[in-house]
Amino acid sequence: MLSAFSFATIGLEMGVSIFVGWYAGQWLDERFETRPWLMVVFLFLGLASGFRSLFRLAKRAARDAQDDSPDPPESVG
Repeated sequence: MLSAFSFATIGLEMGVSIFVGWYAGQWLDERFETRPWLMVVFLFLGLASGFRSLFRLAKRAARDAQDDSPDPPESVG
C-alpha cells in the first residue's frame, strides 16, 4: 500500500532530477565550451527522469488499488 509520503515526495523528486540535469549540463558546458547544448540535453534528461519516476509511482498506485479492490461476486448458475 502506498502512503501519502510516497505521493508527497514526487514533487521533490521531480524538482531534484530537473535541477541535477540542469546543473550537470551547465558544468559540462563550461568544461567543454559547448554552451548551451549540453545544458539543454541534460535538462531534458532530468525532465525525462522526473516523469519516469512519476509514471512508476502512478503504475504502482494503480496496481495497489486493483489489489485492494474487492473481488466481484461470482454468479451462480
